This record gives sequence, structure tokens and C-alpha cells, in this order.
Amino acid sequence: MLIAVQVVLGIALSSAKLRHFTKLEGWAKAQAISGLVFAFFILQHLFSLAMTRLYFDIETDFYWPGSVMSGPPFTYYFTAYYFLGLFAIFVHAGAAVRFGLIRSRNRRWAEPAAVAITATGAVTAGVIVLMLLGSFYLIDLPDEWVAYLQWYYPAFEPPSATGR
Repeated sequence: MLIAVQVVLGIALSSAKLRHFTKLEGWAKAQAISGLVFAFFILQHLFSLAMTRLYFDIETDFYWPGSVMSGPPFTYYFTAYYFLGLFAIFVHAGAAVRFGLIRSRNRRWAEPAAVAITATGAVTAGVIVLMLLGSFYLIDLPDEWVAYLQWYYPAFEPPSATGR
């Protein structure tokens, strides 16, 4: 419920900012865009979670994101989806911290803090995406996850079956 409230409030705030989008500069524009990207990410994530749990009756554990990152055609979409969704959280937080520091008269630290948080987000999102892609270890999908992916794309073959 709290996530829904946060998404609705975020979209409302972003909508107000987007009406004047051409007048926004730098971090304000980044905050508005990253808020919308994260709202898209979390709404799609929650819908997919509900469908996976209710329709397919599969536990949404590590194999859930790991499955869609296990091979084409899913990786074409989900690599960008996970990277941008995770990165957006950090950009949004970095902008918020920057604005908070400026309001509290700590202008000196505002820009370095925002840049550090955003850079941390890029690295964190990159590492998580690489982990989900199986770059650090083989992710051997259970049969139920292979069947799940084959429901969407019947020609899908898991990496262990293709010799990767």
C-alpha cells in the first residue's frame, strides 16, 4: 500500500514538474525523469510479480529476475529495464539530497553528494545487472522457470542447455 501511495504521489509531483519541463534545469529535470522511470519500473515490477505469483504460482525469488536475464530475447529488454530502474532510484535520491543540502545552506556539499550518489547508483546497477546476467557464476534455472520463459517464448533454451 505504501508503494502505491508513493508511486501516485510521485507521478502527481512529476506531472506538475513536467508541465514546466522546458524551464527545469539540471538536477530538477533529472529528478523528474528519474521519478517517472522509477514509477514505470515499480509499476511493471509489481504487476509482473502479481502475475507470476497468481497466474503461474511460482515463488518470486532470485530466479525471477535471473530467469529473464538468462538469455535472448528476454535480455534485450530486461538488461536496460533493470539497469535504468535501479539507476533511477539513485539519481532521484541524489537530486533530493542535493536540494535538501541547498535548503539547509550546505551548498558546498550539494553537488558532490548528488554526483557521488548518482555514481554509486551507476556502479550498483551495473553490478546487479552483471550478477543477474550470470557474469559471476552460472545460474542454472529450475525447470519451472524454463517452462515460465517458454510460455512467453517457446523457442527459449536455458544457458545450461545451449552450452554457455
